[in-house]
Amino acid sequence: KKDGYTASKEEITAQVDQIVESLGGQEAYEAALKANNLTDKDLRDEIELDILVTKILTPSITYTDDDLKSFFNQYSSAMFPTETAALESGAKLDFDTYKAKTTTYYIQQQVSNKKSTWLSSKESEYKIQNNATTKPTYGLFTTTSNIIKNLMNSTNTAE
Repeated sequence: KKDGYTASKEEITAQVDQIVESLGGQEAYEAALKANNLTDKDLRDEIELDILVTKILTPSITYTDDDLKSFFNQYSSAMFPTETAALESGAKLDFDTYKAKTTTYYIQQQVSNKKSTWLSSKESEYKIQNNATTKPTYGLFTTTSNIIKNLMNSTNTAE
């Protein structure tokens, strides 16, 4: 947020709508949420974080047309299964026709690859602690000691 990155409600809703469509409708979406022990809000929060991380990391991703072509050749059947299935035996999809969508998938993959390293660097930089896996360090003893010292000093000074 400090750097001005935002994820609009429209962007989040567009991704949720894509998920609903890919699952085959609202009923299937709700069943998938339930099966994964998620609420719609949980998923929207995750999508918001993904959008923000993508916006932050995308400018650092560099690639060439050759990188995209190689990615397309390797993963075109997974990225475009319906289109690939409609081809005659031995035929291949045309890269130029699918270049824009391939670029989107490529960037998503690169962001995914960089995400954990980037998050680790931020955890170190900002001393972020996951209280679910690590015992919280509140410094209660230090704080209490400082309060007692300050009280003792003020009483000694007052005498």
